[in-house]
Amino acid sequence: MNKLLIISILLLAFGCQTTRDNGMKRRNLGRYYVSSGIERFFMGDIPQWVNVSRSGSCKRQSEIKFINLPKLQNNFQLNYRDAIQFQYYLNLERHSKMEFYNSEFLMLKDEEIIFYDVSDRIQSGIFAFKSPKFKRVNLVWIDPVLDSKEKMNDLVRLMRSKSMDLGHPVFISLCMDHRALKRFINSKKVFGDNILMIPFDMFSVFDSEKKQQLGFQLEVERLLRKDQDIHLYIPAKEAPSEFIGKFKIHNY
Repeated sequence: MNKLLIISILLLAFGCQTTRDNGMKRRNLGRYYVSSGIERFFMGDIPQWVNVSRSGSCKRQSEIKFINLPKLQNNFQLNYRDAIQFQYYLNLERHSKMEFYNSEFLMLKDEEIIFYDVSDRIQSGIFAFKSPKFKRVNLVWIDPVLDSKEKMNDLVRLMRSKSMDLGHPVFISLCMDHRALKRFINSKKVFGDNILMIPFDMFSVFDSEKKQQLGFQLEVERLLRKDQDIHLYIPAKEAPSEFIGKFKIHNY
């Protein structure tokens, strides 16, 4: 019996020594990060081959984290506007952190830190998109001009026109996320520095009644004040069905 005990001890010691000699360390389970479950608030990623907009005639290149709005609203007692602002702010912070790390993805721990930081801001009434102070809002759809020099010239003329002085300009896109839309605005001096933007980061497959729709949409009016008039400028015959609300439509 004593011989068996000695052999067992020697084998155990040898096993530990072998692990050290091979440069391996035992797992410290306390170092493994355990998620609090924020994944349940995220929608599945859109495959690149279906990440297109028929209205905008484009294939989107950006990676956007979309939120299951009803789950978020029910869990954090948020209305539609606040939930959309949450999704937008979340993507702003995620992409900022990715650029900081020079990485195309984030660790789950970083995702959670950002998620709860954004939650605190939204609960405190701090939003990334702020409604213009003007009573009139000039909502300008820009997607059809991206591949047309002629339509781009029309957009430049519009931005120089007196009608733009009557309200605050807001560029809206079904094709670009906040980074691409910001680059587009900065590409033309005529656009100025005061243009607000509604990128694709702010769209959702859920409406304000928490019902899932067949495609992405945005109830624009709910992002603005009730007393504001929305003038929608489009470089096409019809306004996109993805823009939900009452608009005074103008062609440019």
